[in-house]
Amino acid sequence: MKRKIVKRHRPLILSALVVISLGFLSCNQKQKKESTAEKRVDLALKIDRFNIPGVGQVESIMIEDENGIVLIDAQRTKSAGKQVVEKLKSKGKQLYAVLITHPHPDHVGGLPTILEAYPGTPVLATKATKEEMVTDSEGEFYFARKVNGDEYPTELALPTRLIEDGETVTFGDIDLVVDELGPGEAIDINVFYSKELNALFVGDLMDNNRLGFVLEKRTAPWLQQLDKVWADYGKENPITYPGHGDPDDLRRLVEEQKEWLIDLRTLVGKEMKNGKKLSDMQVANIESAFEELHPNQIPVAPIPDMMKLNIKAVAEELALENN
Repeated sequence: MKRKIVKRHRPLILSALVVISLGFLSCNQKQKKESTAEKRVDLALKIDRFNIPGVGQVESIMIEDENGIVLIDAQRTKSAGKQVVEKLKSKGKQLYAVLITHPHPDHVGGLPTILEAYPGTPVLATKATKEEMVTDSEGEFYFARKVNGDEYPTELALPTRLIEDGETVTFGDIDLVVDELGPGEAIDINVFYSKELNALFVGDLMDNNRLGFVLEKRTAPWLQQLDKVWADYGKENPITYPGHGDPDDLRRLVEEQKEWLIDLRTLVGKEMKNGKKLSDMQVANIESAFEELHPNQIPVAPIPDMMKLNIKAVAEELALENN
């Protein structure tokens, strides 16, 4: 009798077990989906900026995930580095790494101060950028110490990890692709791309409505770099973070920077038709004409008579191109 009862109810028991199992499976799948959704929220990246407004304003970019921050570029001076530290500390997260876009004093001068607060933090840069920080072949770091005095470090904090063109660097949930462009505004220019954010971090490849720096006499390769970056990233048209000025879409910043460089080269070239060195009056005329085309621009560096120096540098560059 008992055997019959067991026989009769076994299918019902199995069915009940299947229903219960499916219920648990459905519940687990639902929880898994919810967990995945929550994880996606947790992994969302944010971008923040630090700058000190005015002449010589420099951008330091902070890319954040839930636990940490990647800092791109490190300001000009010791005191500016301290302010970066204050902003980093206010976020209550670890500093994953510092990335350097190019070897100019206004992007690495605050680095020793930042590393004092975050010892052992890796500093990433290309081989060419590190070499320039060591050799100062362009004399930019010598000049920065002369202009800024005790505010500029006597010894730079050098990169601790070399990165290469095409490499993807990953910290936490932050992935950045390295794009090394070579000599341009500086002796080595690098940009970093975040696919997840569709954001491009370009250092001084572009400024946003700023009086730029061309004293290293490479406006021609700079223009070529702008064309290359547009060819590589134009389809995505990412939000672009320049080394000086506000972010904007790539198209507008590329067009603006190209126009700025072409206008400067054209004005200088017109005054150089006789092939002689520019007179002070010619320099003044070019400066006035350029100001009409690009009025009220804030200089990217606190260099006395920077526009006059820019004009003379472009004149030397054009003279070499014509020889």
